[in-house]
Amino acid sequence: MLTFLKDKTFEDLEEFKEYIFTKAEQFRLILESIKAGIVVIDENEEYVYFNNEAKKQMRIDGFMEGKYLESCHSSSKYQKAKKIINSFKNGRRTSFTREANFFGKKYAIYVNPLINGIGDYLGAVRLSVDISKRKEFEEKLLNAKQKYEQLFENSGEAILVVNTDSKRIVDLNQRAIELYKYNLKVELLGKDVRELVARDLKEVDDDMGKVIDNKVYTFASKHKCKTGDILDVELNARLIDYDGEECFLYNIRDITEKVKIQRQKYKAQRLKHRNQLFKKINNLYKQFTKIEDKVQFNKFLERVLNELIKFSHSKEGIILVKDIFQGEGYLVKSTINTANQHIVSLFNDIKNNYTIDEIDTRILIKNEINENNILNEKLSTNSFRSLISKLITYDEELVGGIALLNKEKDYIDGDKEVIRTFVSYLKNGIEKIENLQRQIKEEKIKKEIDIAAQIQASFLPEKNPQREELELATYSKAAQEVGGDYFGFNENENQIGILISDVMGKGIPSAIMVATIHSAFNILSKFNQKPSEILTNLNNNLYNDLKDSPIFVSAFYGAFNFETKILKYSNAGHNPPIVWSAKERKIQLLRNTGILCGIEPHYSYSCNKIKLNKGDIIIFYTDGLTDVRNCDKKRFKLDGIKNLLIKNNHLPAHRLKIKLVKKIKEFSLKQTQPDDISFIICKFKG
Repeated sequence: MLTFLKDKTFEDLEEFKEYIFTKAEQFRLILESIKAGIVVIDENEEYVYFNNEAKKQMRIDGFMEGKYLESCHSSSKYQKAKKIINSFKNGRRTSFTREANFFGKKYAIYVNPLINGIGDYLGAVRLSVDISKRKEFEEKLLNAKQKYEQLFENSGEAILVVNTDSKRIVDLNQRAIELYKYNLKVELLGKDVRELVARDLKEVDDDMGKVIDNKVYTFASKHKCKTGDILDVELNARLIDYDGEECFLYNIRDITEKVKIQRQKYKAQRLKHRNQLFKKINNLYKQFTKIEDKVQFNKFLERVLNELIKFSHSKEGIILVKDIFQGEGYLVKSTINTANQHIVSLFNDIKNNYTIDEIDTRILIKNEINENNILNEKLSTNSFRSLISKLITYDEELVGGIALLNKEKDYIDGDKEVIRTFVSYLKNGIEKIENLQRQIKEEKIKKEIDIAAQIQASFLPEKNPQREELELATYSKAAQEVGGDYFGFNENENQIGILISDVMGKGIPSAIMVATIHSAFNILSKFNQKPSEILTNLNNNLYNDLKDSPIFVSAFYGAFNFETKILKYSNAGHNPPIVWSAKERKIQLLRNTGILCGIEPHYSYSCNKIKLNKGDIIIFYTDGLTDVRNCDKKRFKLDGIKNLLIKNNHLPAHRLKIKLVKKIKEFSLKQTQPDDISFIICKFKG
């Protein structure tokens, strides 16, 4: 550090002193500008220089120059220093470095001897540099690393770290070894992660591309173990910097049993749905001329088929029509033994593998089976000499088909009229019934949604808490009739608690979860719990309802104490509240957060705190506020809120609310609201 002494030699101490004091002003300015304590002693252990930083570090007042080392230190400290000086004099040591604590701070101490050109010892220079902050940072970094490694290894989920370029595994935890049924970590390290995936490589690369595009991406996949077993897994993937390289971080959950249960539930639900539809059909029978139920419709189809065969002099016939009463599947009438299952498979094959434009809906007559449309081709066998057929489409959907086979004579154009009349009748009937079903369903859903909206409105506070020390203003607007946003308050003499939450999604499923959150919060509010305990209990309450669903909940709970002026808060994956500091005239975000509610049971949320002063403002909000879009599809984002706060922080809370709502409407220009919007504005009056 003392570059002015570099390569400088002195014949004796007097020459050294003369050099220092002849350039005193320049020399001292240089020394005093250095943010380090500098002390120089001569060969007789007399202090010849002691800069202000050194005095400040050691809390020394007055002059030290002219004093001797031994007189300024305890016997034990002097002996240690003497030992170092002797090692300099006899040449056994050319420098000395150590760390020391002075009055609660850590310093790095560097001691070097002053040697003249012929090697004589002239004294020593000691530098002391404050390294407290560096040490504190190193300690925090070490603790963070240890915590990360502990979380990494003890996670209940398998974790893989994969290089984005090579696609090879660069790190993994013990749970990953167990999940994939390997014995040693080294067996998986360096392995191409795509070798673990039991899917098409293009699909795997597409998933990786989505992670890169979205930064965070959750998806389901199938992975294979070392034993060859196939697992259903859910992957939460994100991009991270790992040892200076871009990598994928995969958190992997085994959902094999969950998928199995879901499949069983799906089959049971389909069966239940069919039974429910069958019962409801009774209300629709009279709306369709001469056809009142599925049984009558079956008889009608059978009668028409017999008439078609008789009129066309065909030997065989098939009619297949979408089951408009149950909403799925087909009703089939056929004179061909064992043909029913075959014809259903045939139509499903056509429906799944051809676009509506590729399906030829003309009436085709083929007396020699060679060149065929789709239906002819599917039905063609050596046993069919001739065939007339037509596929039926309605509202851009394949809904059925008719085929008459093996006429005694060749089919003629006159046979088309028979099929055309029947097809027209079927299409008109389908249109009437489906319109009626749609109308009834829409009316019922609307009525149920209206009731749900009324119930949900009752969950929100009728009026805001009134306190002299605090102004509150609230706003909530659902994107649909019902939504997934919720907020509530609980208060006592010295404290007010504020909860705001957002169910991922919109509509009825989200509204149901809001009811659960409302009930849970009402119960939890009766107990004097910390914010972290409130969210932990809320998470546990929601987990059982959400563990088998794709719905998650973000939540923020803060408790402000009017005596201490401290807001204690916990965050479960919710948007960070915006804080305006009147004292510092700047905005900050309360970014500390935990996982979303409903992902993991018994999760412990951290409790954080912030001191609030007179004039400070906090805005709690759901992501619908920042997702408001204008006609150019640009989002409102946090900048819109920050700019409004900076310009209008002098206003009371209710005026800020009016300004913000107006700003949103001006920005969106009556564009459709994509998500529920809720926010709470708190202004602290001291």
